[in-house]
Amino acid sequence: MMPSHACTAQTSNPPYTITPDKTVYKEGDQITVTLRAQMNAFQGFILEARQIGGSTAVGTFNVTNPADSQTLQCLTANSAVTHISNSPKAQIQVIWFAPVSPNLGNLEFRASVVENLTVFWVDVKSLTVKSVLSRALATQPNTVTYLPILMVSCFHVICSWWS
Repeated sequence: MMPSHACTAQTSNPPYTITPDKTVYKEGDQITVTLRAQMNAFQGFILEARQIGGSTAVGTFNVTNPADSQTLQCLTANSAVTHISNSPKAQIQVIWFAPVSPNLGNLEFRASVVENLTVFWVDVKSLTVKSVLSRALATQPNTVTYLPILMVSCFHVICSWWS
């Protein structure tokens, strides 16, 4: 998510924050995400949700103010959000929808934020948003609910090892 500007990204701590309104999520959940300037307003941005360590966008976005932001199609429709114009913005707010699919694991929201044509930051990150399933597995690994999943995984590993 590197802007195609004729200069390099800033290496200092970004003066912008990405704040999701939830710290955990499950399939189909809705999270309101706020990109906020701490000091100077920003003119542009691109925002995605990604699995921790992942490189592709997950989930879909819906804009709350179509006058300042719009969705993009990266790999799938509405998988990212960007600005409409370069007018100064103190904050934007969007809604992210978790996919209804197998456990994605923990994720974070990532953005490139443009203060002006020559000053921008890439890879601005939110705090981690934990998957309810990932959290349950980490805190209660021996519960009966997850035993069939663990048995299938162990069986697959044993079969692979013996072949």
